[in-house]
Amino acid sequence: MSSDSRYTSWVWDHFLKPTPDDPGRAECKLCIKKIVYKGSPSALSKHLTGVHKLLRPTQVGNDGREDFVDTPDDEAGTSRGRQHDGEGHGGEHSGHVQGPAPKRPRVAERPLSQERQEAVSQAIAMLIATCQLPISIVDTEGFTAFMKVLEPAYKVLCAETTRKRIHALYAQVRDDVQAALRGLDAVSLTTDCWTSRALDSYMSLTAHAITKAWRLCRYTLCTEGLEESHSGDNLAMALLDMCHAWDLEGRTTSVTRDNASNIVNAVDNLLDFGVEFNVSCAAHTLQLCVDDALKTNQVFKAACKKAKRVVAHFHHSTKATTALERAQSTAGVKEVKLVQSCATRWDSTYFMCKSLVESRTHVRAVLADRAVTTVKQSKALLMTTEEWDELEAMLPVLKPLQVATTVLCAEDKVTISTVRPIVRSLLDVHYKLDDDLDLDPTPGDERLRAFKLEVSSSLRKRFQMDAAPERAVLVQQVASLLDPRHKNLAAEPSAAEADKARDFVRQKLQAEAGVAMFNQDAEDEGDTPAATNGLDFLFGGASAEAEGPRTRTWQAEYEAYLAEPQIGHNQCPLTWWKSHERMYPTLARLARRYLAVPASSASSERDFSTAGNTVRPNRSSLLPENVSVLVFLYQNRKVLLKNLSLF
Repeated sequence: MSSDSRYTSWVWDHFLKPTPDDPGRAECKLCIKKIVYKGSPSALSKHLTGVHKLLRPTQVGNDGREDFVDTPDDEAGTSRGRQHDGEGHGGEHSGHVQGPAPKRPRVAERPLSQERQEAVSQAIAMLIATCQLPISIVDTEGFTAFMKVLEPAYKVLCAETTRKRIHALYAQVRDDVQAALRGLDAVSLTTDCWTSRALDSYMSLTAHAITKAWRLCRYTLCTEGLEESHSGDNLAMALLDMCHAWDLEGRTTSVTRDNASNIVNAVDNLLDFGVEFNVSCAAHTLQLCVDDALKTNQVFKAACKKAKRVVAHFHHSTKATTALERAQSTAGVKEVKLVQSCATRWDSTYFMCKSLVESRTHVRAVLADRAVTTVKQSKALLMTTEEWDELEAMLPVLKPLQVATTVLCAEDKVTISTVRPIVRSLLDVHYKLDDDLDLDPTPGDERLRAFKLEVSSSLRKRFQMDAAPERAVLVQQVASLLDPRHKNLAAEPSAAEADKARDFVRQKLQAEAGVAMFNQDAEDEGDTPAATNGLDFLFGGASAEAEGPRTRTWQAEYEAYLAEPQIGHNQCPLTWWKSHERMYPTLARLARRYLAVPASSASSERDFSTAGNTVRPNRSSLLPENVSVLVFLYQNRKVLLKNLSLF
């Protein structure tokens, strides 16, 4: 008998033989897992049949077909030496010498149940939707090979069938989102427009609200293709159609958008259809303030222009980037990636200047190294010492605007109520002009002073921080009043402006109290719980205390809230309202409505970041309706993964 006679079992078609270094384990070719092997293939067989769902074949029968049995492999050792007799029953060994066993046929796969096939198909559709994969991946050889290892008996669906499944997922998640929206009394919207690589135009719509449990929630509703021109009237009509499709008429508190004139006019048109407030994106407005101020500092503008060229050079030159990384490593400093400025990224100018200033020594060294940078390139990219110093001097001036932008773009925190307090702090603390300016200021000092002066002027104008008796109340003022962190309205320029917000809330409270009283009367309609004992009689019924504080007028509720101490700015207003809702039930409904308004349209812009990843160069032929479905599923993937049952 040969030295390999012990390796004749069918399992060795799928296992590597033990090595001298590891004689007690065999490695599975299908999953690379090592299984204990002590001379008998039983454990290996159980692994193949239990984990990989393979059936153990016997010999080839007289009819030429494979026979399969589902018995433990330790029986194979006894059956392996038997031959079939004429009637198909195993006979005893005859006297003649048995010939070599026939070549073992390929192992058959246990067929998948219909339920398992469906579950895997559903999981693949979810994978594509939640990971931004191309639908056509299912038609690739690599995916087929992958599934052969993962689930050998699975029948891979074609791209068209997978696309239909993804659309079915969209319908289900849309129903889930619609049901969630129906449970909300009010929603606020953000919107933005975008043009893809294929020159298709899209408009996104995102809904924001505060749930009954005092949690912020956000749902991407649409990323719809726009075929008409982007006029204010056409955009207004598109927004109305989207609101109608999602049953949001009469429940929309506000629409937050950027400052483009067409979308401003579009949302103005919606005010006639029940939308209360047309809200400018605070982060975009801050960028406009920066742009206004930069016009006063031509030295900084010129330095930024050169800085963009320097960063672009490093981004396009592998040799220069490698040299910069080597220089930073040799100096023992943290590696700093150079950031490029982008017109549509509000704080990218600050991050570009910061990254360059932090790498100033090493960037200059690389540009001066003739083995890396040619003389022609070096001359084109040369920045003077004055320009480098200007970038460094502007960093502390730009930083407050960058931090404010980051805070106002947060999606997991209440932001609308912080807009005016933040702007007031910028005016009174960070951009307040010093009265004790040097008698002999340098040109750099003069430029910084002019920049601060222009920033202050632009902040006052664009955020309407000065008193204006004829101006209607702003939603930022209303939200500040309903936020226990800013309820004293210290950011307002005058008592009249603060009273404007208080009067607005007072009117809303009166209306809310009337609706609540009407609803309560309709529910109770004379049903007074009977007193069952003396205490019930004295306290007004069996459930009087269980229902909470004794009912008081909305006026008393309002005055009590105004008398509450203001909480710290790092505390969460939603946590405060959750614990005080029973004390101020009518005010709580207003807080839930107005604190949900987002200060920026960053959510809708992030939708288009997703859309950009979806419509990549090799997928630029995607139809707008497919783009809308894929973006919707990805942005609402938490709903998809939470509510969808796979198995």
